[in-house]
Amino acid sequence: MDHFTEYHSPQVYASDNDCINLPYNITDDTLNEFYILAFDDDNILLNLKVKDDETYFLMYYIGNVEDMRKLVCNVEHRNDDICDNEKTCIILHEKELGTLRDEDEHATSFEKRILETYFGPDVNARITLKKPISKLSGDDILLRLECPICSNFMKTNIKVCTSGHSVCHECEYKLDGCPLCALPFYGARNFALESIGDLLKSLVRSERVDCPLRNELRCLWKGSQSDVVEHVKDYHSNKMVIDKTLMRVLSYATEFSDMNYLMTCGQIFKITCKKGEGDDCMSIIIELIGYDEDAQRYYYNICFNSLYKQSLIWYLKSKVLSRRRVEYYVDYIALSRIVCNKQFNISYTITRNKHR
Repeated sequence: MDHFTEYHSPQVYASDNDCINLPYNITDDTLNEFYILAFDDDNILLNLKVKDDETYFLMYYIGNVEDMRKLVCNVEHRNDDICDNEKTCIILHEKELGTLRDEDEHATSFEKRILETYFGPDVNARITLKKPISKLSGDDILLRLECPICSNFMKTNIKVCTSGHSVCHECEYKLDGCPLCALPFYGARNFALESIGDLLKSLVRSERVDCPLRNELRCLWKGSQSDVVEHVKDYHSNKMVIDKTLMRVLSYATEFSDMNYLMTCGQIFKITCKKGEGDDCMSIIIELIGYDEDAQRYYYNICFNSLYKQSLIWYLKSKVLSRRRVEYYVDYIALSRIVCNKQFNISYTITRNKHR
């Protein structure tokens, strides 16, 4: 930063209220410049290019990666009377500079023709950097409403012991005393906690969430949880297996990490099967893209069978998704009984829990 300020000061722009105005000429097809955008506490290295029929903004954050993840950078073009649609930029880290195969894929672009029509050849890009207000999310609070016995979300008929500790009514019937203080239950309910739970449940479901494929595809969509499935169907269906069963062929001879998305029962499930080098077992992670309480409505079933002898089949008994994310470990000694040449079929089936 000091080097840029001392030797390239015309390329350094300081912010005014988290906003920087950057003028440039869109008719200059040779424009390929780097600028330092100095905001109050953060610095961005901007690569601005005019190429073909587009202008490209490529942002690199200078500093700590964790600080970068908290930022939102937007770009729009404006003059005194007109402004175009604001776009949110992908922010890369400075360590990625010069390592990308196709930088333009990660850049935010604007059509030259539209800019020139509204603003003329000399345009002004308005760049803002925002830090979302830190707040305690409804999900964080809901975690405090988990039953200490079964870890399910306590919704109604919450039982309380004489010391004030709460458990769900299903677990209270199985207990001789409070698991935290050993004092008895007398049938009293925690009505205050029940009312808070109902309120928080509605708040959490109204929160905006990221696209589940944000990291893999750099998708910037945000919306309500109820709209996630529709968004994925419209824009990322090629990344999904849309069926009630997902089938894969794997080999435990080498390390692997096999991740897939299964869309079934009106929900999206992320399924990961992985094995590290030298491990004598593999882990299977099944994750509902949704809420813990919704996960309990579904069963998962895992089936292994030999590629060469169809009679050799090993089922894992159907289990309820007790939480949004469950992990299961498979011992290779047991798996080797049905595996030939260290290859095997694995299928995952998700079904609705009719009792919930």
